[in-house]
Amino acid sequence: RDKTRDMEQPAPHEDPTVLPGIRETLKAMIPPKDNSVPVPQLDYGKMCREDLCATAVATDKALSAMPNGIFIEAAPANATTLESVSVPGIDGNAVDIDIHKPTTRKQHTPCIVYCHGGGMAFFSNKDYRAPLSRLAASGAVVVVPDFRNSHKAQFPAATHDVLTAVQWANEHLQELGCEKVVIAGESGGGCLALSVPIVAVRRGLSAKDLLSGIWTDAPITVQHPCEPLESHTRNHGYVIQSEGPMSSLLLTSRLYSEDPKAFPINATKEEIVSLPRTIFTLWEKDPLLDEGLEMYRKFIAAGHPEVTCSVEMGMTHCSFLFKGVDTFSSRYFRQLVDWALE
Repeated sequence: RDKTRDMEQPAPHEDPTVLPGIRETLKAMIPPKDNSVPVPQLDYGKMCREDLCATAVATDKALSAMPNGIFIEAAPANATTLESVSVPGIDGNAVDIDIHKPTTRKQHTPCIVYCHGGGMAFFSNKDYRAPLSRLAASGAVVVVPDFRNSHKAQFPAATHDVLTAVQWANEHLQELGCEKVVIAGESGGGCLALSVPIVAVRRGLSAKDLLSGIWTDAPITVQHPCEPLESHTRNHGYVIQSEGPMSSLLLTSRLYSEDPKAFPINATKEEIVSLPRTIFTLWEKDPLLDEGLEMYRKFIAAGHPEVTCSVEMGMTHCSFLFKGVDTFSSRYFRQLVDWALE
């Protein structure tokens, strides 16, 4: 790493090329300094799974207190309803599912199976109830599985839980008042949005019969540790710690799986072309930017006929979730719903 970078580049919350509202969120994410408490220098690459899991559990508790402070506000109470069901999972476990429904519907309403972020290791569907109520209020039924995080069970556990929700949604389309199912997710959820249909294909199912589209936002696509991509270095610290032995990407990758096939970038050409229409939504100031671009290019090289990609400038990892950019968030959710209806 070029040590002059730290002198030349401002801290993320002081970067003038980042939207002001996002800079405020980045500032709020800075942990308070307590010089009396030494910070242990852990090396996630050398830790055993038991220690990785203990670290993840402690981190998850800390992160779960964060969404209330940085996530956008929920939709008005009368704009949506929330139901919860528990259904039998592929692996014999119970999968809890949140169902957000708009109280006012248009002529057509899509069903969006949404995979929450958190590197497949952190957060739950409950942590995402506020922003996903906003998505539902934009005109969609949003089905949100509480998949098993990787400190509880490794790949393919999370993909099986989400696939369970996809199959359940297809079986209950009439009851949900919808005509089609798409899958969407951001960050770790963006990885799952890609991986779930790939795993379905590996299980002998038709991804195009199950889903009419894939919306993947800032996906984790590669296995860490890896040869650093440019955005890993350039955008280090913009929401995600992406470099060094304490990299959050290294922690979540090792927790998720040691199997390269668990990561979308290693999908075969045949698997990729079997997927339904796909859209990549990426962010300029995101350590994961180049991971998404590499995956998009792999779709192009495989000859996938319906793949598009956009990069939001001046914004960080999954900015649509955060306070300070309400107008953008509303537009983002409307675009997702409109795309799901296509």
